[in-house]
Amino acid sequence: MLHFVLAAAHALALGGNIPLRAPTCAANRMMPRGHAAVGPAMISMPFGSSSGGGASGPSEETLAAYRLMGLDLDATYDEIESSFDTLLVEYKGDPKKKIKLQVAKDRILEDRLRQRMAGGIAGFTGIKDPFDVPEGPKPFFKIPPRLQGIMELPDKELVTKNALIFGILSVLPLASAAWASTSLAMGFAISLYLLYNRGVDNSSEMGAEMRQYKAKPLIMAVGITLLLASISASVLQLFYAPLSRMFGFVSQEFLIALGGSIGFGTAASLFKVQDEY
Repeated sequence: MLHFVLAAAHALALGGNIPLRAPTCAANRMMPRGHAAVGPAMISMPFGSSSGGGASGPSEETLAAYRLMGLDLDATYDEIESSFDTLLVEYKGDPKKKIKLQVAKDRILEDRLRQRMAGGIAGFTGIKDPFDVPEGPKPFFKIPPRLQGIMELPDKELVTKNALIFGILSVLPLASAAWASTSLAMGFAISLYLLYNRGVDNSSEMGAEMRQYKAKPLIMAVGITLLLASISASVLQLFYAPLSRMFGFVSQEFLIALGGSIGFGTAASLFKVQDEY
C-alpha cells in the first residue's frame, strides 16, 4: 500500500498522470477501423476535466453516444445521419428513445466539432466550422476614413436610378447645342435635391418627403454639386480635340453637358450632408 501511494505521488509530481491498467472490452470495440486494440492507458487525474472530453479523447458520455447509435469513432457525417434516420424509424413508437437518440447525435457532432477545432480530425468535413465564415465581397471603392462623414456608398438601386436620370440629361445636346444649358440647369437642380434629401425617409404616404431646410447642409450640398460638375466638365474639355476628330458629332456643348452630368450624378450618389454641419 505504501509503495502504491509513493508511486501515485511521484506520478502527480511529474504531470498528474497515473499509469493504470484500463479496461479493454469497451475501448477496444470503439477504436477506429484499422487500429489495434488498446493496451495500458494513461488515465488523467480529474483536474479541470469536462464532460465534453479533453485532449486524451472522447468522454465516457460521448463513447456511450457512439455505442447507442452503433457507430465507430471515425464514422463519417453521412454515416451519422444515416444511423440516426434508421434508428428513428426503428424506435418510432418510443418517444423517450427518440429523445436519447437526438441527444446522442448532438453529443457526437459536438465532439467532432471540438476535435476539428483542436486539429484532431482535419479531414472531417461533414460539419461546418462556425468560425469558417466566408468573407463577403469587398466593395469596389472604399471610403477614406476622413471622408466618411460626408460620403456614403450607394446601393445598386440608387446607382441605377441616378445613372438613368443623368444619362438622359447628358445626351440632350446631341439633339441641339442649345439644350446644353437646359441639361446643366436641370442636372444641377435634380442633383442638389437628391443630395440634400439623401437619407430622408421616403416611406410616407406622400412619397418623397422634403427635408427640413437648414442653411449649413444646404450650402455644403450646393458646393459639392458645383465643384464635382466643374471638375468633371473641365477634364472632358481636355479631350475635345481628339474626340472631335474621332467622332464628328462631339461638340464642346455636349462634353460640357456630359461632364456636368457625371459630376451631378457622382454628387447625388456618393455624398451626403448632415444636420450637424
